[in-house]
Amino acid sequence: MKVKLPPRHYPDFNQPFSEHYFDRQKNLYKKLIEAGISDQKAKDAVKSGYYMNNVDGNVLDSFYAPMWAFEGQFNFNNFIDIIQGKEIVKPFEKKVSTIKSVNELLDILKTDPHSNHCLEYGSLSFRGQRDEYFTKRPIPNPTLANKDGRERLIIPNIYRKYKGDFQARIMDERPNEIFGTLLADDLIYYGMESPHIISERNFKKYGHIQFQNCKIFLSQKIKNTIKDGVKLKCKVQCTLTSQ
Repeated sequence: MKVKLPPRHYPDFNQPFSEHYFDRQKNLYKKLIEAGISDQKAKDAVKSGYYMNNVDGNVLDSFYAPMWAFEGQFNFNNFIDIIQGKEIVKPFEKKVSTIKSVNELLDILKTDPHSNHCLEYGSLSFRGQRDEYFTKRPIPNPTLANKDGRERLIIPNIYRKYKGDFQARIMDERPNEIFGTLLADDLIYYGMESPHIISERNFKKYGHIQFQNCKIFLSQKIKNTIKDGVKLKCKVQCTLTSQ
């Protein structure tokens, strides 16, 4: 007997943060108003990206990943004292180093036991950027902001364009799939003669031609190879898109 399972509903990660987290930010806004916080201050907290998963939980900061759990979340009553200036929170101590080469970077990382372990076992991913970027929210995170209330942005350029309004950032704004580029040809056409060799050889022999003209120049074997490759590439792309 086959049991028909109910359809699974996946969240829409194409929504901006403000829509995807609307209910959770509403929890925070409502509770702040109930606690006597002004409407403007409550809106500033929401605009800054804070939220509550439920009205009895902690206040979470969407700017920071789970690794910053203790710095990126607050007890609700402490959060009220912070935004009212009644509680001064000491910023998280950050080590800043200026380097001129990769070797200098590696020397610094090797002084930290955890980073050195990751280096030795090949599990450390490092992302660098040539310039420093900062933002200042209406309510900055006091544990990670500098003395001017600005917070350093270590984020991909794909999100940096939302620096003026991070509430508008798309939850999962992915770059183009690699299967839509020439970089995937070796994988997609695996088992066939390299498409790069075929393209180079045909260009040298026939010059620039379009697919619809291939019947004039190419042998049936090459035409079939091209057609099979195009069909396979479309199938892979469609499968990835549907998943």
